[in-house]
Amino acid sequence: MASDNQPMRELILSSRCILNSRFIDSNTREVLYSTRTPKGRFSRDSVTTITRHTPSTNQPCGSKSDPPPIPQSASPNLPEKVAPPPNYTPESKQEPTDGGNEIEITKIRWKFFDDTLFEHDSRTENVNQIIKKSGLRPLRFNRTFDVNGVSYKWDLGLVGFDTPTLKLNDRTEAVVAKFHRAYPFTRAKPTLELRQGFEDILDTIVMTLVWAEWRQMLGMSIVIPIMILFL
Repeated sequence: MASDNQPMRELILSSRCILNSRFIDSNTREVLYSTRTPKGRFSRDSVTTITRHTPSTNQPCGSKSDPPPIPQSASPNLPEKVAPPPNYTPESKQEPTDGGNEIEITKIRWKFFDDTLFEHDSRTENVNQIIKKSGLRPLRFNRTFDVNGVSYKWDLGLVGFDTPTLKLNDRTEAVVAKFHRAYPFTRAKPTLELRQGFEDILDTIVMTLVWAEWRQMLGMSIVIPIMILFL
């Protein structure tokens, strides 16, 4: 069972647009994933390719470059972030590096009037086969998916305003990951926080997050003009 006191790993996105971005480990500065959408996010028959980048070096736990032990957080919902190692170079002074190998984990074929398709492992799946609807309410929606017999839930909240949060889909609702958006006119970058111990499902987390954020962006493009109209 996941504990709320486990540290979080932080992946920083290189761009505010999740469909054309790189997911960069905040500690090692290595690119772990990248997304590429040549036609843009709302173009007809647009396709997003999600690629995993294998880190160039893999050091065992307990190596000298490991960060120091993390104290338990006083927060009941979100633990302390993983502290950087002593020789950590700030993001502004260290360029991200791509891993040695690139593996395409999926292609997402976006559809406006039909169900979006995922293409991976030599097969094509409807989005509803991968990410199931759950708790649909006006302007809010949740989605669930299963990996290795364990059910997870993206709690996406109010379209464009709440922080998308991935939880175990059980009575504990333990937090697995959080996605912090970066809004215009700020210097912040989007950040995916992942609880340590769930790295084995990171492929699925990234691909479901990309789909969910596209849906949120589509919803914001509809909701925000309506809100402005009535202000």
